[in-house]
Formats: sequence, C-alpha cells, structure tokens
Amino acid sequence: MLIDGRWVPTFPNARYLMGRIEYAHWTRQQDREDMTAILADSMTPVWNAGLVDLVETDYRICDEISLVPTPGHTPGHVVCAWPRAAKRR
Repeated sequence: MLIDGRWVPTFPNARYLMGRIEYAHWTRQQDREDMTAILADSMTPVWNAGLVDLVETDYRICDEISLVPTPGHTPGHVVCAWPRAAKRR
C-alpha cells in the first residue's frame, strides 16, 4: 500500500509465507525491469518489516493445510492444499 509516497505492508499484523526457492528465483531477476517494480511495491515492504517467513515447498501450515509443489510455472512454485474432509468441518 502506498502511503505518503512510500510502500508499506497492507496487512502489518500478518505473516507472509513465501517459498524459499521461488523467492530466491524472483529476487535474482536483476535484468528484468518489470521485476524491479514488483519487488519494490509487493515484496520489499513486507520483507523490510520482518513479516516474511521463507518456507520449503512441503511446508505444513497446520494439520489441515499444507503446501504442495507444482513445478513448471517457476522454480519452487507451490499451491495450498487441504483435504475435502477438513473443508466440510
């Protein structure tokens, strides 16, 4: 969120889970101008605020929700998955 010309976290009380491998991939994209802007307004504010938890591709958020690797889009890409039974509780 842009406040007084400065990007700040939109949700300052949240924790931001980022896949370690995918984060490394995108932060190495020095030659892409489009990535510089995306990192500046979307990732840098939460990183600088200490709100980021870098996690592995098989990270378990809780008993019902875990990350599942979905290779192909980018290195380390993941999706959140939860069993149907947990969804119906």
